[in-house]
Amino acid sequence: MGWRQHAGLLLVWVAVGAALRFTNLDAKSLWSDEISTLVFSLGNSVRDIPLDQAIDLNRLLLPLQPRAIAGVGDVLHYLMTESNHPPTYFVLDHLWLRLFSPENGLVSVTAARSLPALLGVGAIPAMFGLGWLTFRSHIVAHLVAVLMAVSPFGVYLAQEARHYTLGMLLIIASLACLVVAAQSIRDRVPLPVWLCLTWVGVNGLGLSVHYFFALTLCAEGLVLLSLGLWDVWQRKSFYSGWWRIGVVGLGTAIGALIWLPLWQGTGDGGLTHWIFKSDPINRWLWTLLRIFVWLVSMVTLLPVENQPLPVTIASAIVLLGLVAWLLPVVFRELKLLLKEPLTRGATQTLGGFILGAIGLFLAIANILGADLTVAVRYHFVYFPAVLLLLGAVLARCWQPPNLLAGQRLKVKLKVKLLQARGKPTVVLVVLLGAIASGLVVTNQVFQKPHRADLLSKEIQSTSQVPVLIAMTNGNDLRFREMIALGYEFLGSPAMPRFLLVNVRPNPGNTLVLERTIAQLRWPLDVWTINYSPDAVPGCNLDSQHSSKVNGYRYRRFQCPG
Repeated sequence: MGWRQHAGLLLVWVAVGAALRFTNLDAKSLWSDEISTLVFSLGNSVRDIPLDQAIDLNRLLLPLQPRAIAGVGDVLHYLMTESNHPPTYFVLDHLWLRLFSPENGLVSVTAARSLPALLGVGAIPAMFGLGWLTFRSHIVAHLVAVLMAVSPFGVYLAQEARHYTLGMLLIIASLACLVVAAQSIRDRVPLPVWLCLTWVGVNGLGLSVHYFFALTLCAEGLVLLSLGLWDVWQRKSFYSGWWRIGVVGLGTAIGALIWLPLWQGTGDGGLTHWIFKSDPINRWLWTLLRIFVWLVSMVTLLPVENQPLPVTIASAIVLLGLVAWLLPVVFRELKLLLKEPLTRGATQTLGGFILGAIGLFLAIANILGADLTVAVRYHFVYFPAVLLLLGAVLARCWQPPNLLAGQRLKVKLKVKLLQARGKPTVVLVVLLGAIASGLVVTNQVFQKPHRADLLSKEIQSTSQVPVLIAMTNGNDLRFREMIALGYEFLGSPAMPRFLLVNVRPNPGNTLVLERTIAQLRWPLDVWTINYSPDAVPGCNLDSQHSSKVNGYRYRRFQCPG
């Protein structure tokens, strides 16, 4: 194949990936993290919502209204005082959103999600380049690109109005530098100065997008350390090019130190407390199980969450069967990749990086008590490396390496037999990924952690009288959960009132709720969200509508008047 054919085939993968990432882009409900992105990118604050008083929908959604006078300075100010994220993506998103007109006076959800979707599409050719750079094989490059195009995890990240796809692009760039550095160590050839500077710049930019990029850097550091120790032990001499790699490490460390005081000074608002709530006794088992599930979900997934029990059981059985079929193939081909001189070094580098990153997640969870394995989105830090290694495995299935001239006829026949078996395996893996991505865009898998759409439907279908929705503001997350819920009432004939109760001085205080109810016209339905007073004077608890959906616990009190 010539370069035109390779380029044309790559365009096909890009088109497939773009179609998946932009399908139903605005169909899913917003959730609290996306609300955070939109509000800060607009240069607004959720803390402008008044407490202890009933407000209408327009007032609640004010933080989602673009302001002509808001600039980058406002983005930085509110982000540094109310959030725990670095600013690069939010500034970029601020400039991006200014290109689009508001919808009904509010920021466009399609516009907000289109930026990460576009960056996610960009990851497809980026992975093609990384695949070719790492293994010098167009087959690997194409397979890696198509795996990224149809990866359900990749599609899920690209349809979130968040910064993960930008971070993923920078991880791909940093991995490319790592691959070249590892090869330079093996060949004992100094890294070019321009590559050292590029690597430092990419690492610094990555930390300015997401602080978890530091996990990528730590995993890369572990790989380089192991390569250095092995090189010295094997050759009994010191590689003179190490000083340039050391300069890269020093420059990266300086870049990290720049962000450290900013990170320590950001307003967390209780947003990360949930990662410390896992059970320390069973933590080891659950962290290992979750990481295994997240690794599988990078390739394929079936609907197992919020489904009828028979569907969940059937999906789990089929998924386990697929994993049991694929794992022996992966391990067999990995062993062969490690035996072949042309692929051994790259396979060791990628395998070491993935194991190092997973080890960091396990250590942070089980030693420091911060269980980062509970959220699949955090595992973007090693996601590109998983697809790259899997692409190399599938490339061996698709086209086993050529044997030396003079080989016997039965060996040739064996190669042809392996090809006949391997190509259907590759096609099936890609097809499973495409099916799973279709389930992502139809909201069957990787559902939003907070399903405000389900709760709003429950409220609208149940209450036939005016509604007051009450929630506490224990942390800034409550503001965002309320905004996400209110957004679902846009265009609805039901126009509820909203109440954020300030419980910080007195967590058991219900006086504000009682006073607010007394000021409204009865009959009235009061829905308490993530807020559970034992009783509301003059109102009756409806036990049939006291339950929970993703991210929301709710109760309905009927106030007959």
